[in-house]
Amino acid sequence: MRADLDEKIDYKITKAFWDNIEQVTSEAPWAEALSFEFAASKQGLVELHPRAARYYREAGVLE
Repeated sequence: MRADLDEKIDYKITKAFWDNIEQVTSEAPWAEALSFEFAASKQGLVELHPRAARYYREAGVLE
């Protein structure tokens, strides 16, 4: 996500994606391999976007 996007937009994009994961996987079967927990975890040196991290905290996946 771009750093200059409004905070509400970043958050809404992340939330909309996961709220509609069934539709995403019906359109793109490869997306069935996606895991909510994996997406919310740190991968190597890559940090979660702060506003995406806010969504994952509110969803109870991130502390």
